[in-house]
Amino acid sequence: MNPKIRDRSEKELNTRKKEFLLVCDILDNLNISFFLQTGILLGAIRDNDLIKWDWDIEISVFSKEFSPLVDLVANNLEKNGFKILKKNKKIDDSKIDFIGEYPKEVTGYTIFSWNYSEINNSYWRRGLSVPSKFLKNLSTIKFFGRNFKCPNNPEEYLEFAYGNWKIPLRTSNKELYMTKNFRNKIKYLISN
Repeated sequence: MNPKIRDRSEKELNTRKKEFLLVCDILDNLNISFFLQTGILLGAIRDNDLIKWDWDIEISVFSKEFSPLVDLVANNLEKNGFKILKKNKKIDDSKIDFIGEYPKEVTGYTIFSWNYSEINNSYWRRGLSVPSKFLKNLSTIKFFGRNFKCPNNPEEYLEFAYGNWKIPLRTSNKELYMTKNFRNKIKYLISN
């Protein structure tokens, strides 16, 4: 079995939960709007928990708000014990990759941004495309005792992104777990 998708220990998962909530607090304190969208949303909706074999937590933001604040966010993450691995301030690909107590092989974190394209009325980032109906007006879910923003109609969004999302799939191969509509590189190239 691929070590990337091994079940994390209870201690690793507890640390991941604590660090995830700390990252959310940091973004809240900086008044940066964020939402859950990828594996963290899938775990929240399907399992009401973290996915035990997932190797990362990705938090989504919107480019126009986030891009000018990348350094500020990175500095606040470092002040709270995180180590920055990579940051990008470009409006079309702003993101921060970082780790906490464990190396990225156990849990890597990413805050990444989405851009809006008026041409095809969708949001995009590096090879991914999402119809605007999911991200223009966000929904709210309860997870770990607090409210989080997420794509509008989260179950329909999960079907768009992952297909049959109710059946757990242990793989790190994006071509297997993401739908072709989500990984729409043609839309990404047109938007970009």
